[in-house]
Amino acid sequence: MGDCHMNTRNKVAIIFLIAIALYGIAIAAIMLIQRNQERLLLSSQLQDFRLSTRAALQSKEDVLNNIAVDYTYWDDMVKYLSSKDSKLMLYGLIILTRN
Repeated sequence: MGDCHMNTRNKVAIIFLIAIALYGIAIAAIMLIQRNQERLLLSSQLQDFRLSTRAALQSKEDVLNNIAVDYTYWDDMVKYLSSKDSKLMLYGLIILTRN
């Protein structure tokens, strides 16, 4: 009878060890999945940051380019507006808009 009792004790111990091992594997799997999700989230956030930074820089670059172009042609515009041709054109535009 003692031999049967040890056999049951051994079976319970084995089942307990298997349960602990399965619990450990489940915890490890959950941690691995969580770590992968965190990496994906971080990668996505980093990509979003890069895209928004590029868009902001492009917007500022466009503004600066427009200012540079405006200043580039400023002298030519002043010369043109002070010429007879521009005065004649302005006079023609005034007459056209009045009609």
